[in-house]
Amino acid sequence: MTNPLALIERTNLILAVGAIVVGEMVWGDEGAVAVAAGAVVACANLWALRRFAMRAVSRVLSGDPAGTMGAGFLFKMPLLLAVLWIAIVVVRLPVAPFTLGLSIVLPSLIGGGAYLALRQEAV
Repeated sequence: MTNPLALIERTNLILAVGAIVVGEMVWGDEGAVAVAAGAVVACANLWALRRFAMRAVSRVLSGDPAGTMGAGFLFKMPLLLAVLWIAIVVVRLPVAPFTLGLSIVLPSLIGGGAYLALRQEAV
């Protein structure tokens, strides 16, 4: 059976490479760098969410559901917003290509989830 998280992460990386190529073709080198930076942030965010979810499930299964994901999100969200602010305001990455890079996680989650759901129904 396919590991769902590995499939989604692999899809995320493939889409990141594709988005960087599109960024290079549409916006040139500066756009490719911005898309790559957005993709790195998106991949890191997905990795952090995966870790928080795995810890939460482990805690619930062991009988300790208190504070499973709250503390992680309280730390992650301000950090994510700070990284986004630095990328756009301080580093001055172009917003459109940066956003394209950030957006790769959505089709990864939706496409990977849909693929796995359809595959499960076929079995």
